[in-house]
Amino acid sequence: NRSNAMIYVMEQQIQPKKQLTPAQAILIAGGVIALAIILSGSNARAWLKDTFTVEKTPERVAAMLGVGKTTLDACLADGTAKAIVERQNSESSTAGAQGTPFGILRTDTGKTFVIAGALKYEQLKSLIDEILANPNSTKVPWTTPVYPVAAPTDHKIGAENPKITLIEYSDLDCPYCKQFQTTMHQVVNAYPDTVAWIYRHSPIDSLHPDARYKSIVSECVATAKGNTAFWKYIDTFLKL
Repeated sequence: NRSNAMIYVMEQQIQPKKQLTPAQAILIAGGVIALAIILSGSNARAWLKDTFTVEKTPERVAAMLGVGKTTLDACLADGTAKAIVERQNSESSTAGAQGTPFGILRTDTGKTFVIAGALKYEQLKSLIDEILANPNSTKVPWTTPVYPVAAPTDHKIGAENPKITLIEYSDLDCPYCKQFQTTMHQVVNAYPDTVAWIYRHSPIDSLHPDARYKSIVSECVATAKGNTAFWKYIDTFLKL
């Protein structure tokens, strides 16, 4: 097997040109045994993955999803993807976002409130359960400003006809957005017929100078390969 083959290669590489002392032989044998344990154990695949991980770049992730350099370059040159990111980033500022993640929860009756920061699943679930039990509950921090509504061009997963829609403005290099990404996946899995999740872009250039470009490439992936590929791209950068 692969473990034995790698050990054999190492043994061949350490064949002495001259006879080893007992101490040297013990040290070399110990190293070979340690490697054998690492490679033959249950964590071998994870160890190899961590050791030889290739850096995730927007171009590589796009290519993995079937968007080659020619297609990507054409999309970037077109400028449409860049305009989408700029428009959504401006929307989040207008809505009052002062960081990411920034969410707007809207019910099917038009009531809204802001989710500022990375709520944990239990916190968001409590709010959702309260709304479902009582759509006009005074326990929910309703807000009065008019926020952006869902659009046909949005990237959405979850319920087709939701009672609750959460529009999230996010930054692909934001550590708190990674936490909230996990929360939102839990939410849409727990409420598949009730909650819809819309992802929009709000890169914070001063903190994360690469995030805007990653967001632009995500829109190119969406244009070329659709909504499913878009979410796979997003999750690649935001998965904890």
